[in-house]
Parts: sequence; structure tokens; C-alpha cells
Amino acid sequence: MSIGVDLLLPFIYEMEKGADVVLNPISSLLPKSGRIDSVSVAKQFLNVCLGRKDLLSDSLTAIPHALSRNAVKKIGYGVLAVPPVAHARAVRLGLSILKSPETVDVITSNRIRRGNTGLGNRVERLILGDHLEALHELMKDSGPRLWFKDNVRQRDFENKGEAKDDQYERDHPDL
Repeated sequence: MSIGVDLLLPFIYEMEKGADVVLNPISSLLPKSGRIDSVSVAKQFLNVCLGRKDLLSDSLTAIPHALSRNAVKKIGYGVLAVPPVAHARAVRLGLSILKSPETVDVITSNRIRRGNTGLGNRVERLILGDHLEALHELMKDSGPRLWFKDNVRQRDFENKGEAKDDQYERDHPDL
């Protein structure tokens, strides 16, 4: 995909103002209602988990984007091979992440190729796997629930004396 320099200038201007990362705001190109593709949902979920709901589905997974030399050094060169992991690290490191004031429509111009069409295609599975890798890295630091509270289970049920071990059978032998 070829992207003209005129479309990249807004990214460069944001970098000159001091941004560490400048993202392409492609969320504006997604459907407002109806079915949003699984990759966009994964990007948005990762941003929610990172505490950056404001980024919607915008991330380093979409091109074009810009990274400062400082950002690349802090994120790590090798991590750039897995854009969602690099994105998560950039957020966790507190780098300045902005959206470009101009959107580059890479969705319409993305060429349909064998392997990137149809539900569950190879490219979709790769990108979703990359997002799972980013979530795994987050879970290593913050635990399996990330920062989400468990508002459904009643874990204190036994502690209140409302049930005793002999009143019900546990559903797992290790419990």
C-alpha cells in the first residue's frame, strides 16, 4: 500500500510538537451501528483494558502511524514485530499517544488478497492472536482479571455461614 507524503504530514507535525506515538484515527471509518469486525473489537477491548477508552479502535495495528526515537527505544525494537504488544507497552510506559488530526483511509484502499477475506481468515486470526499476546503481557503484570472487578460471583457466601461443606457438593475436586 502506497501512502502519499501529503497524508503523512499531519503525523509528522504531531511528532514535532512532542508526541511519542501518533495513531491513524480509523475508528471514525468504522460503522456506527451494526456489526463491527472482530479485529476492531479486539483493538477496542485492548484499549479499554489499558485504560484508554478514548483511543476506541485506534492502535499501532493500523497504518500509518508514527513513533519517536524515544518511543522505539522504550518499547523495544523487537516488540515492534507484534503491534498490539508494542501498543500496550507504549500505553503502560506512559508515552504520549495522540491521534493524527487527519484520518488516512486505509480500509477502503486495502487490497483484498487470498488469506485476508472471510470470517476467521488467516490474517484475522494472526491479528487476534497478537491481541491475545498483548493481553497476556498485561495479565502478567496485573493478574488474570486485569483491573476488572468480579461483580457477579458471591465469594463471601461460605464466610457468612449460609452454607457448610456438607450442605452442597463442590464441583471441582481441588476446591
